[in-house]
Amino acid sequence: MILSGGNEESAISPLMTWLSIFGGALLAGAFALFGAWLQSVREHSKWTRDQRLRAYADHLAATDNFMRAAVRGDVSEVSTVSTDSIRAIAAVHLLGPDDVYESAVEFQDAMKASADLKGLVEALEDKRLAKRNAFIEAARAQIKV
Repeated sequence: MILSGGNEESAISPLMTWLSIFGGALLAGAFALFGAWLQSVREHSKWTRDQRLRAYADHLAATDNFMRAAVRGDVSEVSTVSTDSIRAIAAVHLLGPDDVYESAVEFQDAMKASADLKGLVEALEDKRLAKRNAFIEAARAQIKV
């Protein structure tokens, strides 16, 4: 079917108008969804980093408190801070990657061995401090500090 020049333009013009309107709206919606998704990924990464930082700091504080109580020989305080230490390492296990958790466990084991001897054996104390530093380095690498 051959259309006259005027009719052909009038038939195509509304079609192009509708395609432009809906195409633009579809494209704008797609960009909005992508922007929202990207923002949620950023927010989740920030939340994870903040939670890991808190868990790592809590673990360091709990193990340091445990060591101080053990050196003083206060059994009731050791029991209390021991519970805090267990809770702190559980948070590291939940939030931190496996290498940070393993480093935390090694540090905690070295700390307990050193505390059992009340820090009198210098080699064990050096090992505890080395494991503490290894945990700190693993934690810093994970949270990019």
